[in-house]
Amino acid sequence: MKITRQIINLAVIGSILAFSACSGDGSTEKNVKAEADSADSKKTAEDHNEAKFDKVAEKDAQAAVNAYESGLFEIKLAENAKEHATTKEAKSLAEMVIEGHERLNTQLKDLASKKQISLPTDITAAESDKIKKMDAEKKLDFDKKFASSMVDGHKDAINTFEKASKECTDGDLANWFSAALPELRKHLDAAMNTEDALKKMKR
Repeated sequence: MKITRQIINLAVIGSILAFSACSGDGSTEKNVKAEADSADSKKTAEDHNEAKFDKVAEKDAQAAVNAYESGLFEIKLAENAKEHATTKEAKSLAEMVIEGHERLNTQLKDLASKKQISLPTDITAAESDKIKKMDAEKKLDFDKKFASSMVDGHKDAINTFEKASKECTDGDLANWFSAALPELRKHLDAAMNTEDALKKMKR
């Protein structure tokens, strides 16, 4: 009888544990879903805009999505550099980029909200990998890589913003892209100066 009761007790305990696992808060599942949503946030925004707008307005929305997501990446890249860079030049560049792109993204987010344009909530998985890859660089090499990335990124951004300022059919968006260009050009100047200064430094 004792053995039988022990078997029954174990079975009851097992059932309770199984039930608890099934009826828990699902934090693990929520975390997985949150990561997936973050990785796909750009595509999600694009899908929403495609459903809401005609082809012309969707093209304007896509320009906003690309600009906002690019800003997010520059901010994340600069935040990472602010933490890991070893030179005052790289840290100063990082601070400028964070401040400037946070301001630009806030402006664009407010404008997009008025236009009912959906925007990404995070950088892409590929961009996260780029940041992780940069972290593998050591000391001065990291700083140089960061400065080089800022030069390339801002050259691309200026070309993109110039094109959008001319091609956006929405006047408010076109004006925003045009008004943002001086800030981007200032960042590019600073990035190029930082890159030149770091090239002269020895490990």
